[in-house]
Amino acid sequence: MKYVVIVTLGIVSLFFISYEVLHEEANHTSKQIAPTKETPPLLFVGDIMLGRHVETLAKRSGDELFMFASTTEYLKKHVTIANLEGPIPEDHVQTPVSGFSFSFASSTPRILKLGGIQAVSLANNHMFDKGRNGYEETKQALEQGGVAHFGGYSPTADDYFETKLGTTTVIVYGITMIATGWDESQALNVTEKLRKEFPQAHLIAYLHWGDEYVTQNIYQRAFAHKLIDRGVDTIIGAHPHVVQGVELYKEKPIFYSLGNFIFDQYWRSDLEDGYMVRISSLDSGIRYELVPVRSSRSIPAIATESARLRILDHIAKQSDMVLVGSIRKGYIDITTK
Repeated sequence: MKYVVIVTLGIVSLFFISYEVLHEEANHTSKQIAPTKETPPLLFVGDIMLGRHVETLAKRSGDELFMFASTTEYLKKHVTIANLEGPIPEDHVQTPVSGFSFSFASSTPRILKLGGIQAVSLANNHMFDKGRNGYEETKQALEQGGVAHFGGYSPTADDYFETKLGTTTVIVYGITMIATGWDESQALNVTEKLRKEFPQAHLIAYLHWGDEYVTQNIYQRAFAHKLIDRGVDTIIGAHPHVVQGVELYKEKPIFYSLGNFIFDQYWRSDLEDGYMVRISSLDSGIRYELVPVRSSRSIPAIATESARLRILDHIAKQSDMVLVGSIRKGYIDITTK
């Protein structure tokens, strides 16, 4: 099977990973390819966490797909990509409600696929919660379940996800800045390697980065600019659990954080706000549609009009002034011809 690369960024690490483990992972290259019979729009959603209290809710409801009840039909109309915020170890034990070492059940790949998720980034700070074995078991489980994956705990993981947008090849890879052994130069080298290998492709970096529960920081901005300087066309961000702003740098969009998609954080209202980024091609460019979602007890749904306007306004207030009007309308058009 072929594999695919995504780079996810992170700033801190909860666990110690030796340099040898990171170096070993950096030397592994794989690629996963989406079906090419059709070229539906791309859709990026935020963090998905299917353990802890979400797992309890699934057991109580008797429906392991309860969290996708309001979104499956919409997600399946796209090539949908998410951040999977935790491993799927063979020896699964449910994470207690106060725990931060995540573990997801063996049913996770089936839930993701039936829910409309086609590919997931594994480039995040929770992917090694059950060690290297848990990470390898996660990849195996996803492959057997028909869900593509890319990235890993190492910031230099060298795999990617390949699909199409119209006639354009799209390469998605993950970087996590929130990792022991974070090395910016290695992450930039991966970016340069992908750009050289796919000179005509649209290159998307899915990043795990930033500070939780606040707006984007100067470190995200600086690194995003370096990625774009080296050939990245679009940046999608995750990890902060809240929506962050959008920036346009050299006519390339940076969506700093999509917020939560499926999580069990209810202690602050904005933790149940999020948005999806829908990417479609136009005759003369690309349209990025911001699709706000509002969750209720871990069940996201496309936001009602009042919630939609509120979330878009919150994103706009954290964004470049030049983008405020477009964001409040719900889309950003980038001319490419």
